[in-house]
Amino acid sequence: MSAIIGTNQYNDYFNKPAGIRQGAIGASLAAGSIVGSIIAGPVSDKLGRRDSISFAVLWWLLGTSIQVACNGTGMLIAGRVINGVCVGITSSQVPVYLAEIARKEKRGALIVIQQLAIGEKALLALETAADYARMGNSHHVLRRLRMQFHQWSCLLPNRLGHSVRPSCVPNHWIAIPPVLTSLARQG
Repeated sequence: MSAIIGTNQYNDYFNKPAGIRQGAIGASLAAGSIVGSIIAGPVSDKLGRRDSISFAVLWWLLGTSIQVACNGTGMLIAGRVINGVCVGITSSQVPVYLAEIARKEKRGALIVIQQLAIGEKALLALETAADYARMGNSHHVLRRLRMQFHQWSCLLPNRLGHSVRPSCVPNHWIAIPPVLTSLARQG
C-alpha cells in the first residue's frame, strides 16, 4: 500500500482518503491477519500444513480478485481483510512446514531464503509501483500482477511432499513412532 498511497491515480480513484479512512485501508490487512492466525492451527490440524498453505492461497486469490474489481473504499478494505487471512495462516504455517520437510543440514538456510524472498518481493513491488505510477492506473495494474503471481504460486505446494503432521490425527498415533524414527535417521 505504501507504494501507491501517494500516487495521483490512487488519490483520484479513492477520493483522497485520509485520516480514519486511510487508516482503515492500512489496518485492514492486519485485521485479516488476526483472523488468519486464529484459524491457522485448526485448519492445519484438519488439512495438514501443505494443504493449509494451498487453502490460504485461495484466500489471497479471492481478496486480490475483490481488490482488482474494486469500485470504492469498501471493496478495497474487504479485499485487504481477506488477503490478511492468507497472511495470518501462511505466517505461521510456511516456516514450520519448511522446517518439517527440510533436511537438518538445510533447514535454517531454507527458512532464511523464505524470509529473504518476502523482503525481495516487497522491494520488487515498490519498484514496480514506482514504474507504473508514472504510467497511470498503477493500483489496478499492480493488483493484477499480484493476482497472476499468486495463481502460479497455487501450484507450488502441490508439488511438495506432505509433512508428518497430518499423521497426528486421532486413530493414527500408532504410525507416528516409525515415521519419527525414520526422520531421525534421515535427518
